[in-house]
Amino acid sequence: MFEEVVDHAEDTKITATEYFDAQQKKIKTAATLVRPGGIVLQIQGLFLLFSPFIAVLKWIPLVGWLLGGIMWIAAFVFALVVGLIVSCLVIAMAWIFYRPILGISLLLLTGVSVFLIFYMSAGEEEAITGGSKADSATTVAAQIASNAGA
Repeated sequence: MFEEVVDHAEDTKITATEYFDAQQKKIKTAATLVRPGGIVLQIQGLFLLFSPFIAVLKWIPLVGWLLGGIMWIAAFVFALVVGLIVSCLVIAMAWIFYRPILGISLLLLTGVSVFLIFYMSAGEEEAITGGSKADSATTVAAQIASNAGA
């Protein structure tokens, strides 16, 4: 019922080893082309989601070209970062089954990348506000209390 069958016809006479070696080479070539191609298409697809907004910004008189250019750069950076992370995540999940050591290490690398992105953005937010969110909340509460008493 679950018999492996190879349906292939060729006009040459080769051994089974030669045939399967040639097929393995074709699979490796396809994999080396498909993975990077998929990553590029993922990034391009995410970037194209922003193209209507870029086109609308370019219609603004006098500064549209500047706003469109800024949005283009921001969209490209966003698409590049998110596209690479999502593509690495998908490749890592596929490799967990076929190549567990590589899959788990790529999954850990992707997780660390996502953690660092969120950690760095939280650190920048604290640097901009001058402290943590709890400190700013108590400062606002103290100002409200002093204004209510005055």
